[in-house]
Amino acid sequence: MLNFECSANKQKIYEMKNKYRIGAALIVKNEEKNISKALKSLQTICSQIVVVDTGSIDSTPSICARFGTELHFHKWTDDFSEARNFALSLIRTDWIISIDADEELIISSFQSSEHLFENKRIGGIRVKIHNELSTGGIREHSFPRIFRSKPGIRFNGKIHEQISDSILDMNLEIADSDIIIQHYGYHTIEPERIERNRELLQTEMAEQGEDPWLKYHYAETLFAGTNPAEALPIYQESSNSFYLSNDQRDTARLRVGQIALGMNNFSIVLELDNYSFSNTDLEGLRILVLISALLMTGDKLKAKILWAQPALHQSRMVDKNLLDKMSKVI
Repeated sequence: MLNFECSANKQKIYEMKNKYRIGAALIVKNEEKNISKALKSLQTICSQIVVVDTGSIDSTPSICARFGTELHFHKWTDDFSEARNFALSLIRTDWIISIDADEELIISSFQSSEHLFENKRIGGIRVKIHNELSTGGIREHSFPRIFRSKPGIRFNGKIHEQISDSILDMNLEIADSDIIIQHYGYHTIEPERIERNRELLQTEMAEQGEDPWLKYHYAETLFAGTNPAEALPIYQESSNSFYLSNDQRDTARLRVGQIALGMNNFSIVLELDNYSFSNTDLEGLRILVLISALLMTGDKLKAKILWAQPALHQSRMVDKNLLDKMSKVI
């Protein structure tokens, strides 16, 4: 039965590949450790794979060549949109998947979304990005990574580049889907990448002014770096910004608690008790941070009450090994 289902799934994907003409666009640099997994996943559904290399000095180009990709070399200009748009200009298919070298397209998740490719009103498709965390957990967010191949659909922004505006400007819709892209980039912290992102965001903020969205991502970059305390006032400001999504505001509140916990500023951490997050993953981590502060301040009774909250144990962002250790203390 299993073999029959696998064969049926492969046949379905093969039919979609021939019917919808989907291409993939990647920009890469020194990704020899990751690129094979990404390209292997794309080969199944994509009839064209364009890779733009911005200066690799490792074996990335030769790996891409072995996979039969269309490999191009392009000078890096400190602008992600410029590089991505160059890659888009080389695509000849009807649809494009924008994906990074440290990601993998989960092909089986495509099957329930075929109707989206049929709808002429849809110009972009949001996929679920599963960010694998170093703790073994997952943080999920949605982002339009699949879109029609049209000259007017292009990225904007030097970093954390966006494509939604150009899709909507063409009077096309962006639809949600169950398509999954697995992201492995959070397994390790790369100081050079963090510093690059910090500098690009500083440049972008200098050009764009007081942009709440850019400031939030700047705080996220600082948090990932060596001095997260520097991000504290930005997160505090972001936590009430109506320019951000609910998840981003809740993330900002959570980060304030996490940073304060590291500073032993428990009064700030305990302010998390005033909130309840609709996102189960974030809610579970909020409860974990609160429990940690309560245990450190001697309020074991309240910590036990919070321990019973289902979100704590359901959250994909909570380290299960840490929960096992905590269970011996609670």
